[in-house]
Amino acid sequence: MPLRHWISTTTYSKAYLAVAWQTRGKLKDHERRGFAQFVYLTMSAHLEGVIAELLRKRYHSLRHMVRWETLPPVQYSKGEQKHVCDVKPIYESLLRIVGALEDESHTATLNKLIELYNVAFSPPLRDLVGNDLHDDLLALASLRNLFAHGRDFFLEFEDPFDVSAYASLDSNPIQRPAIRLYRAGIVKDLNITGQTHGEFQSAFYSDEALLYFYRAVERIEDKLSQNITFLPETGFWTLPRLPRLET
Repeated sequence: MPLRHWISTTTYSKAYLAVAWQTRGKLKDHERRGFAQFVYLTMSAHLEGVIAELLRKRYHSLRHMVRWETLPPVQYSKGEQKHVCDVKPIYESLLRIVGALEDESHTATLNKLIELYNVAFSPPLRDLVGNDLHDDLLALASLRNLFAHGRDFFLEFEDPFDVSAYASLDSNPIQRPAIRLYRAGIVKDLNITGQTHGEFQSAFYSDEALLYFYRAVERIEDKLSQNITFLPETGFWTLPRLPRLET
């Protein structure tokens, strides 16, 4: 079996974040917004790495913590005949499925990693972290997709010629994080007009918004690590945590 030497790429991002956070006040507005997008991507990538590592540990356990080749044959009756069946074809299929899932975990998006986690572990992630943190997680995934893929941060107004017309957030990728930040009091109003859209957009790049999602990621990681119920899977945690940010 090939030997993989590896280091999480988030190790470098987090090292840079710890230093750059201290000097963010020297950045111009556009530079600071670009830095904020980097912070969103770093915290999202970190959480992806945490979930992916948990999955890899579980897949490793499935492959190596059970001596599949020593499982006894099963008795099977067909008609009046009794058969003794070797279970090797069954566990070979199982191990191929585990291998395929492990390969998928190396490239899966955050949303896909959540799906894989819910298959491999109990309780599912929403039950483990609670509704509020789970909604924060999905909101962060929306921001990650927006920034990582270079999509537009847009608002669509009901009447483009009326500055008092409201923008609709329906089907907008920013809707989920906007709701979370509104509930936290960081976004002040979801009734966005042509006169207030700049203030609305700026809220996403504020320290308050960054730290809101940052703390949510830290709490989610805590709950994930506390839910490791198989002792051998606790002994080789390799990802450094997010750096502590001073406010």
